[in-house]
Amino acid sequence: MGFALAAWFVLAMVRRGLPALRAPDAATRCLAAGAFGGAAAVLVASLGDFQTQFPVVALPFAALLTLPAAMAAAMAPPVEDEQRPWLLPARALAGIVLIAGVGVAAIPLMQSLGRVRDLDEYGVTGATASESLVAQARSLLPHVATAVDPKPLLTQAEMKLREAARLDPLYDEAHLWTGITAVYLNEPQDDVFRALGRARLVSRGHAQTNLAVGSTYLKLVGTAPVPYGPPDDGALQALREASELSPQAFSAAWAMCVERDVPLEDLRTIVPDRGHAKILLYDHLRSLGQLDDALNVLKDQLAREPWNEELTTRLAAAYAESGRESEGRAFFDSVHAAWPASPQGH
Repeated sequence: MGFALAAWFVLAMVRRGLPALRAPDAATRCLAAGAFGGAAAVLVASLGDFQTQFPVVALPFAALLTLPAAMAAAMAPPVEDEQRPWLLPARALAGIVLIAGVGVAAIPLMQSLGRVRDLDEYGVTGATASESLVAQARSLLPHVATAVDPKPLLTQAEMKLREAARLDPLYDEAHLWTGITAVYLNEPQDDVFRALGRARLVSRGHAQTNLAVGSTYLKLVGTAPVPYGPPDDGALQALREASELSPQAFSAAWAMCVERDVPLEDLRTIVPDRGHAKILLYDHLRSLGQLDDALNVLKDQLAREPWNEELTTRLAAAYAESGRESEGRAFFDSVHAAWPASPQGH
């Protein structure tokens, strides 16, 4: 519908503005051609971007598109206004349009007043209704530790979070905090996993949400699979996704898993193919006395990132400490042969 209205407006303005391109006055023709050209540039750019959703672009575009039509109308001989039958008198129609316009204009004002009210009551607010509800719920949680009976606070927070998730099913934090609050309320584990699974499904690209879901899974069921979320999901899969998105998230996930004595093979699962992550795995393997395995970790990663100087330094030091300088030199020569600009050649 929106596209149809926009197309109708553009075509109508072009049809009405074409006579301006045939005006006897050269200045009028040039001005009309320039206006049409500017409007066409905006339309072409809109094929790859949604620029016209911004008033700073939409208003000049509308002005450029209507300018030739206005000039053509000014050149046309005056005609008497055609009498058209209306269901209501003209003044009544104008009043209805005015009331509708005021109502539409009042919507942002009422939303702003609602945010001011939220700030007065909770000290927080958000850009949308869902974000406001999540912020309000999270503002209640710090008081749980000092409350004589924390259940009413948790119940109130959970109600706000479930409403936020209902209003915006794609808002991952609403599902995440619903699950965390359900844990504190000792609700059935199935309800907890259902909320956290929904958070995982909509949290693509959000490191902190995946980290929080993974850590919650790890506390509740360890590395066992969970019934909801992406296929074969669990703590390790959530922590791996968070680690791939953010070095800080990986550091937190690694420390969490090491603290809980997660087995080595599971630790490998959360390590993304990034130099900083492989160095942590290398250090851990060395601490376990698995030097050959540790060297292979760095060598495999250096084949992916031959420009990584920290990997090069760590690997060279490891070869030197183990008395395998000749083996190290042969490996670095092979890397330099494949990547002449790599630091191994200097």
